[in-house]
Amino acid sequence: MSPHAGSAGPAAVATVAGSAPARHILCMKWGTKYGPEYVNRLYAMVRRHLRGDFRFVCLTDDSTGIRSEVQCLPIPALDLPPGIPERGWTKLATFSKDLHGLRGTALFLDVDVVITGSLDDFFTQPGEFLIIHDYKRPWRITGNSSVYRFELGAHPDVLEYFRGHFAEIRQKFRNEQAYLSDFLHRQGKLQYWPAAWCPSFKYHGIPPWPTNYWRAPFVPAGARIVIFHGECTNRRPVAALPAVRGSLPRTPALLFSCQQACRATGVVPRPGAAFATARPVRNTTAAHTSPTPRCATGADPAAPRCGAPRQTA
Repeated sequence: MSPHAGSAGPAAVATVAGSAPARHILCMKWGTKYGPEYVNRLYAMVRRHLRGDFRFVCLTDDSTGIRSEVQCLPIPALDLPPGIPERGWTKLATFSKDLHGLRGTALFLDVDVVITGSLDDFFTQPGEFLIIHDYKRPWRITGNSSVYRFELGAHPDVLEYFRGHFAEIRQKFRNEQAYLSDFLHRQGKLQYWPAAWCPSFKYHGIPPWPTNYWRAPFVPAGARIVIFHGECTNRRPVAALPAVRGSLPRTPALLFSCQQACRATGVVPRPGAAFATARPVRNTTAAHTSPTPRCATGADPAAPRCGAPRQTA
């Protein structure tokens, strides 16, 4: 499948230039927690906010419903013991020595992030391996793997050591990002994104109590990718969110108001867009259904909508 490109122009599609270092956007979707709409929206946001050519790759076990511009490839098998809790270990497959023959620089993005600013600098920021620094305990080396950048095939030892010492690693580290951060820190390769680039929604985008009862969530200054992790029910009562009452704030569409995002970042929503979530989420099982923001849908990917830069004359 040919690689596809993002551009400031509408619906631009081009082949990655052979003379320039190949840039890849990687994401993963497995199981039923996130539907194809998450991948489709992520692609649309990347294309609006990343200038020049890039290849968008989704490693997935089900490509149904994913837009044609996205190259879907199978997730390399990790051969983990059956029945273990999911702690993001699957992400370590991105460090395969040969990831489907891909070469170049890869920027990994979780499918539930919201992109609010330019991604250009994520490919030029100095560093061999860059990741978000832990929000809650910044004195630790642990990174948040919602956004990380690396050279494809450059760190096969991350995966090789994991496969050979899984039982030991599972006892020592709670999840994949703790193991990954520790492993690369010991090699002197771990570096962090500038703090303002990847803020946490629940720590940086919700007004402090008690003002969170009447003040809306906001996009933090300098934000480029807003991260949604963990739970934030204790930060903003569900009763104060009539648009999503009865839902658990687990995903961007629930607490991250598209209307507020558009106002804060100066974007133009798609004409006629509604800003409430399309349906509530009930996080009663691991395979819960995620909401679809109505302002993020639409057949025409070039149409301006939530996340699209304001067009000027």
